Amino acid sequence: RASAYAREKLRVTGCTPSPVPGWNQVAYGSDWAKEITLRLKNADRPPRGHFAVYGEDGRILREGVLKPWGTQLWGSCFGTIDLSTVKEKGHYRVDITTDDGCFPIAFKVDDLLFKQQVAASQLHFFREMRCGEKCHASDPVRGGYHDATGDWGVRMWSMPHVVWCLARYLESDPTNESAWAELGWAVDWCLKMQAPDGSVYASIRPPEEDDESGSPIEIRPWQDKTVREVEKRVSFEYTATYGAGLARAAKVLGRGGDVRARSCVEAARKAYGYVQRQGVSRTAELGNRSWAALELYRATGEKSYVEEAKRDIAQILPRQLEKGRVRGTDVCGAFFADTSRTTFSPQQWKAFHSIGIYLGMIELYRALDPADAFRAGVKKAVDRFAGGYLIGMSSLSPYGQMACGLEPDGGGFFKVYSFSHPESWIRDHGLNCDLLAMATVAMEWHRETGMPQLKQVAERQLNWVLGNNPLGFCMIDGLGETNPPLIDDSLGTGRITGGIPNGIIGRPENNWPYWGASWDSREYWLPQNAYLLSTLGGLAEP
Repeated sequence: RASAYAREKLRVTGCTPSPVPGWNQVAYGSDWAKEITLRLKNADRPPRGHFAVYGEDGRILREGVLKPWGTQLWGSCFGTIDLSTVKEKGHYRVDITTDDGCFPIAFKVDDLLFKQQVAASQLHFFREMRCGEKCHASDPVRGGYHDATGDWGVRMWSMPHVVWCLARYLESDPTNESAWAELGWAVDWCLKMQAPDGSVYASIRPPEEDDESGSPIEIRPWQDKTVREVEKRVSFEYTATYGAGLARAAKVLGRGGDVRARSCVEAARKAYGYVQRQGVSRTAELGNRSWAALELYRATGEKSYVEEAKRDIAQILPRQLEKGRVRGTDVCGAFFADTSRTTFSPQQWKAFHSIGIYLGMIELYRALDPADAFRAGVKKAVDRFAGGYLIGMSSLSPYGQMACGLEPDGGGFFKVYSFSHPESWIRDHGLNCDLLAMATVAMEWHRETGMPQLKQVAERQLNWVLGNNPLGFCMIDGLGETNPPLIDDSLGTGRITGGIPNGIIGRPENNWPYWGASWDSREYWLPQNAYLLSTLGGLAEP
């Protein structure tokens, strides 16, 4: 039955307020931020009400009022509940009572359950996305992973990130046999994809892919008899990130006594040698090259890589956005795409492609002697990025997810976009990959600074994927209570437990959250699974 407020809203606007609860539908870690958000769509005032938290024995453990969040956003108003003080393992229920109804929500606090369900689901997904095991046995290079639900290619734009993230996860969970198996599978493919000059081939793909006359999407991978080909196009980005990923894998494999460690080091050296010979100036290219150099330093201990990374990062530091240039907020600290200091695109969309900017700086800070004056400058820049951008952008919504980008707004100012939009280079494309990549960056800098807000940023990106988002979807397939609609199960790889779709996009006319009806929201893609694992690795460490 509609409340008086809802009836009046319906009379005036024709739209009744529509509540959407959001919460982590799998399990919270014991020391995590535990926020529940109630979105009231078509509303001009926050939902009013109270809540009660019940334990497994039915007793009330907490009571309070729904806290209004900020101002109207996305045509909605919000109320929030912070249950971070609930730390003991267990199953709980929250009853939220408002003018618009009563909403019972079940949630769990269980570190082991979270790790078992989420990490295991990701490794299961990688296992099921393998290529060359049950399919495409005639390819010139077998192995790797199908890049996405409907993508028959195995692509270098994803695979180095998969390698790096699996290696990073294993540093925190070194006895996980499934993770070791997937790292080996990914490394084996990468090692076969390097050209003699150190560059890497772009993909293994159907020969007629560009004109859509290749592998039909209506079949499963193992039903595809297309003999694919090596795409020998050279990409600076792919080669630089390949160097970073293989060098990180070398360090991890070496600790485990794996003979592939030496091959990974040599492949990373060759890849870095190639990108070092290239004259580049864009921020993303300099950042990714420095990342490769510093991962090689981790693997070899050779100081020359540190000095070379310093030269690249010295060019990036002056490109940082100062305060006072983003309308309506104190957001700052992002790095312009080049020396013109006019745009952050394209590196801010599918930002994981440029993650070397941030991981390179963090690794350089770790590598430099504390007496080196350059180290203080690097720390200042990363602190500004962490506080002004990671924390700043995530503070702009009640869910704490990272807003996606900054676009010009006249007069040297910029405006914030919460979601991708038609004018960005990727257009309407969900960016779970970027939320989780930035969560990894937050955790890496948290290791150095201990800033609790950075850990909270990472937790909020995970909570967003697990259900605390404006659509109320748990975006790990097979987990949680409410999964979003995905691509028809008869297409491409089909449904796989652990798959994470691209995610929420912005409606073109107002950049409000929307679940697209096509691949832009609904398709699985490897980078989101990869950076979820690396984020878990960071969270698992003290």
